[in-house]
Amino acid sequence: MKPGRVLVASLLAAAAPMSLSVAYAHQAPAAAPAATTPVPKEQLLKPGPEADHYVVVSDAGKHGDMWRWTLPDGRIAFRHSQSLRGWITETDATVRYGPDGRPTEIVVRGITPSGDASETYTEEGGNARWTSIVDSGTGPVGKKIYLPSGGPGLVNARLIELIAAAGEQGVELLPSGRASITFGPSLAIQGPAGSKTVKLAFLRGILSSPLPVWVDENNKYFADVGWISVMPAGYEANAKAMRDA
Repeated sequence: MKPGRVLVASLLAAAAPMSLSVAYAHQAPAAAPAATTPVPKEQLLKPGPEADHYVVVSDAGKHGDMWRWTLPDGRIAFRHSQSLRGWITETDATVRYGPDGRPTEIVVRGITPSGDASETYTEEGGNARWTSIVDSGTGPVGKKIYLPSGGPGLVNARLIELIAAAGEQGVELLPSGRASITFGPSLAIQGPAGSKTVKLAFLRGILSSPLPVWVDENNKYFADVGWISVMPAGYEANAKAMRDA
């Protein structure tokens, strides 16, 4: 990865830990994907009142929103809208999951501070094909799970849950690598539904050092917490205590 792209990816990773930091798992492209025009904000998917709502926050306040909901055809839709010191992110994604819970189709659209966010992943006949801003390629699927290079961070919630369910052996990733998870201490927090217990976990195999993430009592994704956090709406007051933990 070129130095300039490393810097941009690092800065963006601080803003959305699971949405853009995972770009490091993608290898350098054999041939650069063709340039495309980003889908404008007005044409991106719009969440309804039934959507799960998350907020992007820091100690300075709120910077953006993420949503997740189910489309009529069964695909899961995601939307990310954020402005961080003038750096604009407006993206959406749709994901179709197979019977085993793995994503079999991913489409990401929109724009980030580094440019067009377009990314696609498809499977057919046991083979996968992907194209993103950092690479493109094909390969056999097996039980591997595709790791998107971008898109709304909530897209990776299912990935975290699949890794947690796999146990110590973890899961193989596409384009490359293997990810596993270890669990740390629990913490009681307060939110709209009263007291809730969440658990700190560490993802290994995504970055060069363990990546912290919070899950609930059923090992389902709950939040990314750092200097900038992605949390369920109504729970953001717990960010400092979770970060300290």
